[in-house]
Amino acid sequence: MSRSISEAVALFRSHLQQRRFDGTTLRILESILVARDVESLLVSRAALRGLLLSEASSVMGGASGMTVEKKLRIVQFFVGAFALIGDGESCLALKYEALILRESNCVKVQGLEVSYDEWLTFAKDSLDNGFYPIAIQGFEKALQCIQGNKIEHREDDDPRRDRNHLRPDRGHDSTANMSDTSPGPQKVVQEILPPQSPTSHKLKYQEQQVQLK
Repeated sequence: MSRSISEAVALFRSHLQQRRFDGTTLRILESILVARDVESLLVSRAALRGLLLSEASSVMGGASGMTVEKKLRIVQFFVGAFALIGDGESCLALKYEALILRESNCVKVQGLEVSYDEWLTFAKDSLDNGFYPIAIQGFEKALQCIQGNKIEHREDDDPRRDRNHLRPDRGHDSTANMSDTSPGPQKVVQEILPPQSPTSHKLKYQEQQVQLK
């Protein structure tokens, strides 16, 4: 790794450690990835991926006291950073976690609802990139949005109807059966973001040690 790239990586690391998750830090990352030659670019990307995983693990390890909005801003920063270095799997895994974080907090925080179109776009992106377990879960979430809207409309049409009778029968739901037989996105996500509890999608990253020369 050349001296100029090493200096830029050191500056990028410094911004991460100062928790400067903004456009300026992403522009520094872009400057590192300007291809001098293929070998340097590959070395830089490998080193940066290790740095991002390590720093993300550090900052998100203390995310329990953060507001949902702040967590989402940080996750979005790392989504952009992983996209820049070409790590599509980490990028999509983080997008999934961001959508789940919004979905689980939409009742408490207005404006965090995840729409059918957002889940469908995410599922298509995952499918196009060959990440089928995540794509399946995205399509399932999109279907749940449709089912939820249908149930809501039925309740509006007939408020006397027993809500228990309106719940989808998961035992006869082909989408549910598909989920049972597929690994789902959790297996992919856990490689980077192992959840700390079944009901809380706290983001925690698997560290990978990469020596920056």
